Amino acid sequence: MWINKTLLTCLSILTAVSLTKAEILPVQSKKLLQQIHPEALATENIASVDGSNIKTLREIFEIRWIPAASMANTLQGSPQQWQADFVLIDKTVYDNGLPKRGDIIIFKPNDNLTKEGYTDPFIKRVIALPGEKVELRKGKVYINNKLLPESYIDSKQVTNIDVCASGEQPPFLSKSQTLPPNSYLVLGDNRQNSYDSRCWGLVPRKNIIGQAVRRVWPLSTQINLDKNRHQQQHYLEELFLKNVGFIIPPNNLNDGIAFFQKQLANARKNQDMTGEITALRHLSMYNIMLGIKNEQAMNYAQQLLKVARQHKISGAETQALAYMSLAAFAKLEPNLAIEYGQQVLPLAQKNQDQISEYMALWSLAIAHVYSNDCSQAKIFYDRSSSILNSLPVSENKNMIQEQMSVIFKQLNIQQCLGISNI
Repeated sequence: MWINKTLLTCLSILTAVSLTKAEILPVQSKKLLQQIHPEALATENIASVDGSNIKTLREIFEIRWIPAASMANTLQGSPQQWQADFVLIDKTVYDNGLPKRGDIIIFKPNDNLTKEGYTDPFIKRVIALPGEKVELRKGKVYINNKLLPESYIDSKQVTNIDVCASGEQPPFLSKSQTLPPNSYLVLGDNRQNSYDSRCWGLVPRKNIIGQAVRRVWPLSTQINLDKNRHQQQHYLEELFLKNVGFIIPPNNLNDGIAFFQKQLANARKNQDMTGEITALRHLSMYNIMLGIKNEQAMNYAQQLLKVARQHKISGAETQALAYMSLAAFAKLEPNLAIEYGQQVLPLAQKNQDQISEYMALWSLAIAHVYSNDCSQAKIFYDRSSSILNSLPVSENKNMIQEQMSVIFKQLNIQQCLGISNI
């Protein structure tokens, strides 16, 4: 039983992170497309991305969940991670362009918010641009004296300053404002439950982290959040989602399995290799997490490995072996888990796939504990900790570290590893 709980916790924390504690929470230029594939601009027949590009894709995109309700009804937030929407964030979207009215952006707190103690990023919609005059009249937004049509908010919503707490300074939009250069006015779609520019002012261009471009979970309600993104941008989104980013909802495993079984059948029928890889990846992980279907998990992971090697997709090969190691461990076969985990390490290091490397090292550490080899377990644990510490902030390593502590305490293996402060 403890093995299944351990895998469930570990797999969940490695695939999704919250956007912010307070609110919530990247198209690509030719240069970026050429980074991914030199021929990307010349052909649309590229089916996947090899392992050497995983790090680049992670630098462009990330997935975050929404813990608050300020963007309802467009995006649903909840403090319960798996009851919230997940969004795909393009972190490089504004490297060669400017935010547009209507963009949903993620940004660092401005000076006023920082003074109030906010440190986590916010998510809001761009309403007014530099140089524009904005004001509120009878619950409506006016830009340069013209009513702003806002089809994305509920017809019953009103936009006023009643949501702002009273303080020494009046709310920013208590009077009309003309925006200075490189500054943007942002509002939440849930106007009656959003702490936004009405209260604390403008977002400097330098504070913008990226744009939320797609809702990717729940699977049944995926939507594009920017209908103006072009084909090449959608193509890169698909590369990331099919080869790097994925979501594991532990409370919807059976529904997820049914969904990706259909996707797998359709992908094979249409000879869609990336769709096949995506489905096999999810099916491998979901079945591991169920615990009672470890044979099926291993079978799906082996199918993934076969497809990856057939098409020479190093990134998918790395992940398939990582899943095979976890599945072997769940089947109480620690020696087999060690064999597959050892195969992951050189591939993960070559591909700069830190998440797969971390998963493999962690699996190796636990497998050696299970085999009563504490010295090797300690070596792999220390290496996994080093990988964790090297992860970028966007991977939310603090949450991973906190939950890993819970795992190790639950397993009562501190004595084997010689660790007392986890």
